[in-house]
Amino acid sequence: MARFKGACEAAMVTKEEGQCLDKARDKWTASQCAPRLFPELASSSTGDCGAIVDRVRAAITKQATYVSDPKMKGWFERTMAIMQESCTQDHWPDSVKKCMLSSDPATLTTACNQQMPPALQQRLQERLTQAMQNFVR
Repeated sequence: MARFKGACEAAMVTKEEGQCLDKARDKWTASQCAPRLFPELASSSTGDCGAIVDRVRAAITKQATYVSDPKMKGWFERTMAIMQESCTQDHWPDSVKKCMLSSDPATLTTACNQQMPPALQQRLQERLTQAMQNFVR
């Protein structure tokens, strides 16, 4: 704890950031409270998010035949929108974005999943689950 206290004092963490950090149960969530404490999870730009989604869309469209079905195409487009929302709003770490932009298109989602913090994966899954519930109705 002393190590963390010293880092917080050195970074001049505000009372609000400290309260947020207190509630965080994983590193990625804590990085959303006080990003300067976690430079390895930094997210420098949301501009990459559109390029990432375009790359994933192109890779999946090449492999999947179901996107010719109108209902499945609608769901596919919704998942792409959710991916972009997550990337932008959840501040995907630069390491994940770099992986998504540089990996082999055939394996980019599986290759980069391992670099995505578990709490971020869970948040993305929650977004997708909620969208699926709304989509089915």
